[in-house]
Formats: sequence, C-alpha cells, structure tokens
Amino acid sequence: MDRRDFVKGALGALGVFTLAQPAHALPLSTVKLGIINSEICDDFEESLQFIKSYNLNWVEVKNLWGKPNTLQDADTVKKAKGLVDKYNLKVSLLATGIFKQVLPPKGPERDELLKKQHAELQTAIRNARIFETDRIRVFAFTVQDPSKRIWDDAMEELEKAVRIAEAEGVSLAVENIFENHVETGADVERMLHDIPSPRLGVIWEANNAAMAGDFSPLNGLLRVDVKRILDVHLRDGRHNADGKFEWCAVGEGEIDDAGIIKHLLDNGYTGPLTLETHYTPPNGTKTDGSRMSIEGLLKIIETL
Repeated sequence: MDRRDFVKGALGALGVFTLAQPAHALPLSTVKLGIINSEICDDFEESLQFIKSYNLNWVEVKNLWGKPNTLQDADTVKKAKGLVDKYNLKVSLLATGIFKQVLPPKGPERDELLKKQHAELQTAIRNARIFETDRIRVFAFTVQDPSKRIWDDAMEELEKAVRIAEAEGVSLAVENIFENHVETGADVERMLHDIPSPRLGVIWEANNAAMAGDFSPLNGLLRVDVKRILDVHLRDGRHNADGKFEWCAVGEGEIDDAGIIKHLLDNGYTGPLTLETHYTPPNGTKTDGSRMSIEGLLKIIETL
C-alpha cells in the first residue's frame, strides 16, 4: 500500500479523510491519539464524528455545544457521554478552566474566588465520573507580570485542590501556559517538586512553553518527569515576519512534534497524545484547521 493512500472517512460530506497506516509506521493502536472536541467545532456530536473518521479512539472533552462542561447540568453531560459511547470513543481527560484566574491578595476577594473554584472542581469531578475518566485539567493561576508572581501562595492553593482530588480519587493535570505561574519546563519541574502527590501531574504543552520564550531542546520537556505527565497537547507554531510566535498547522512550524513524541515513548510514556489545533486558516474554519493539523500529525507519526 502506498504510504500516502487515503481512505475516505465517515464524514465524506465534510471532506474528511482517514490516513491509511503503512506497515512500517507506528501503529495508532499503540498510542492514545485524540483531539480536544472544541478545537474542531461547537457541535459535540459533529466533533466526535470528525475524530472517528480518522480512526482515532480518544477525545479530550472541553466544551459541550459551545459551553464549558462545568457550566452544563448533569443530564447534558450524560447526553454527551451517550454520544461518546455511540462512536466507541474514550475520554482521555476532562478539560476545565479552573485556576485560570489571577489569584488576588489574601482577603475576602481571594476567599470568594477560591470558594467558586472549589465548587467548579466538584462539578468537574462529577462530570469526570460520568465520562469515566479520572483526569481533570486545571491551571496554576494567571500572572501577567513575572515580577508579580506569588509562587508560594499559588502552590499552597493548588495543593489544597490536590488534597480534594486525593480524597475523590481523581488526578489534577496542570497545563503549562504562558502568563501563568507554570509556563515552562523549569516551572513544571519546580511545581512537581513542591507538590509530590501522585494525584498531581502535568499536561505538557511545548507550544505554550515556546510562547513563554522557552526554545531550549524540546522547549523544556527534558526537565519534566515523564512519569508525571498525564496528557500531552500537540500543535505547532512559528515566528512570523514581525518575530511574533503564532500558531500554524502541524508540520508547518518550528515545534519538534516528532522529537517530543519520540522522547516520550522512549521514556515509557503511555498516556494520551492530544491534538489541540488552535489554528484557523485564512478564510477557513476551526474544522479546516483541525483537518490540516491532524493530517500533518498523522504524517509525523508515520515517520516514527
């Protein structure tokens, strides 16, 4: 079979195709490759159809019909789980925006914020159980000015959430992201040292590390304990003519996705590999960007 043969997928009407697997390629069955549903489109079922059309088996659930899952009632979440089952998919992780806020100074404002965030965490735990996953994405508090980091306070509040996760039997996965206390591989290393609980892990995001200015080998991944990586977000980015780092389709940028995947697999990683497109082509749609990126990512996996 020619390595670039395509088999028409289940979404022929949408122009989606499935990349055939040549004998020498890394089999998709050996990796938990999926896509964040809301990166494809707002219609939840349509996003699942798109994922399945590429013979993938995993979905990371974020929004449901354009609304964050933690703002949906239990019946809507159960409806979504029924669709996940309908397309024979598994949920790798539940994505939330918990702790993606500035942590106010100690006092009533902080107390009120944390009260709301802990309530949202309980909703996320409920939703995770419905979706049959024990992994929940959180953040480590926004900080736009590096000189105003309050690391110890941020870690203290994050650890309180970890204690809740331990009691509930779920794991929190902190995504490293620019303008946050945890931006780079060095920050991840420090966080995991400060909070050694096995119920705290990380979503590794090379693109976010690059956006934060980390262009060391694999954008800082070499400083991260692979055993505590709970998910990996894959996409691509590059510097534009003005020197600004911006998103692009996978395979068209500067991020070494092949090197990242190889490093992870060589070091025993067996968790999810999740496309987070973040790219809409000119005059195109999110679906177009996801199509370009998943096909680029599948071509990279062919080489491994």
